[in-house]
Amino acid sequence: QYIRAYNIKKSEVASTIARFLDGKAWTYYMADIADRRHPRKMSVDQFLTGLFNYCFPIDFKSTMRQRVNDFIQRDHSVKEYAYRLKMFLNLAGIRDHADRVQRLWDGFKPEIQDALWDHKMSPDVHRWKQV
Repeated sequence: QYIRAYNIKKSEVASTIARFLDGKAWTYYMADIADRRHPRKMSVDQFLTGLFNYCFPIDFKSTMRQRVNDFIQRDHSVKEYAYRLKMFLNLAGIRDHADRVQRLWDGFKPEIQDALWDHKMSPDVHRWKQV
């Protein structure tokens, strides 16, 4: 949004983003971008993809997907469970609304699922906020 809002030229994208980096992200910029012959020809998507790949292990998304699959409500409140599940879903890149609702539903305690069924609700029909 910053790049678009301030109408940053493509030739200045990498150096503009670099001003906001520190730690491992700064190391990525200095090691992989700053010494390139033409760092100015890098798009925002290219920069962020490279940054993600540098900062996170290669199996990060698959690890997050496994966490989503294993995550259930247990002793969490409904609100806390939904919040944490949503965080894992976002990290895993799971965007499909129906898939997200189904995962929410499947992780609820059985008594909560039963109460939802009693209220004529279904993960196939209802949206996240309704559930």
